[in-house]
Amino acid sequence: MKINDFMLCTFDGDTENPKTNYVAKILDIDHINGTFDCEITDTKQQMRFQYNLSGIWPGTDLADGINYNIDTHDIYSPNQSSPDVDQMAVVTFPDNAQYLCYVESIGNATNVQFYHHPYSRISISHESVITFSDWDQYPLGNKISSIEACILTDAASTATESNDETARLFNLFDLEGEIAFEAFRIAYLGYTKIDNGCASNAHWVDHKNRTKQITYDKNTGYLIIIDFSKPSNQRRMVVLNMLNGTKRSHLYVSHGVGSENEDKEKRKARNFSNTTGSNKSSLGFFVTARAYARDKVKNGNIEKRVWLILHGLEEGINDMAYSRFIKMHTANYVNEQSGNVGRSHGCPAISDDENEVVDGKLKNKLFEDIKNGNLLFAYTVKEHATDDLDHNYFENSSLLKCLEQ
Repeated sequence: MKINDFMLCTFDGDTENPKTNYVAKILDIDHINGTFDCEITDTKQQMRFQYNLSGIWPGTDLADGINYNIDTHDIYSPNQSSPDVDQMAVVTFPDNAQYLCYVESIGNATNVQFYHHPYSRISISHESVITFSDWDQYPLGNKISSIEACILTDAASTATESNDETARLFNLFDLEGEIAFEAFRIAYLGYTKIDNGCASNAHWVDHKNRTKQITYDKNTGYLIIIDFSKPSNQRRMVVLNMLNGTKRSHLYVSHGVGSENEDKEKRKARNFSNTTGSNKSSLGFFVTARAYARDKVKNGNIEKRVWLILHGLEEGINDMAYSRFIKMHTANYVNEQSGNVGRSHGCPAISDDENEVVDGKLKNKLFEDIKNGNLLFAYTVKEHATDDLDHNYFENSSLLKCLEQ
């Protein structure tokens, strides 16, 4: 079971024969507590359930507190392929609404019936145009955005088994309270699967206008995670040595001045971007490159800084990082002792505590450890993961979709 999967379920106590099927989309999963949040497709109720390997799943309506028990359940995962006849599928409409359906036949059009009330039918041409519909919400002549096949997964056992090692490492690194488990879970998926089943086609253009492929090699050993769901006055960046199972650092880190929330709460990052000039931080996976020293001159004052180049791995999400000059760097406005953290122009800035002069050159000990090919993942919760183009990271990251399969 993963975020954005669909659950087809019945509820305990339903006296109908046969019981009524309900469809819910998985919104969030708490693997530590064994719960998940979902939204019922037709009623839009948001509910939280406890998942088990077997038996009834107890839960609660998050709005009114009424208790429900899931009696039977099947979990379907979209797999980005075209559906066949007699297969489950998910149809996405231009308003980004998604609905689970059953493919009845395929010919000049793909004919489907939706699983939620009122169990409407539509026909979809090869040009994605609706050629038949008994559903008022999406009438004849409208278009769909996509239809993709779904595969049936074993909900609880898959979630439990796939996260046994993740939970073990989360505890080994003693990350409880430091970053969200979900941040570590996704980052660890990236560490194990990027360029090992989930290739990135990201590239960058150097100062001589040469296009170069961005490469990642997990044998470099470090995994860096920034949890932007936490405020900047809390340490929210961890640096993990995946080769020896130790946590190198737990640090304060800044976010971009443009990322502050609508209430101008400077400590909270709630807006993200891949756009030049936005002064916003970016989410997703990055790879580190070289480190170098360069002074920052502001208002006639000179600050000694060390910079670490970052290359974004995700097209449309953070692949403009290099051209936006989004780099990790040291800054005197990040103070590890007091916890005072200023804001950047979108860069993840850290304190200069580990700066040192080696053979006459200013270096940063952390950057020397994590430069040249280590993976960095910047995370936040789904409700805050929408960028300035109204694209949500969890719904639009093709890399994340591959990792979650």
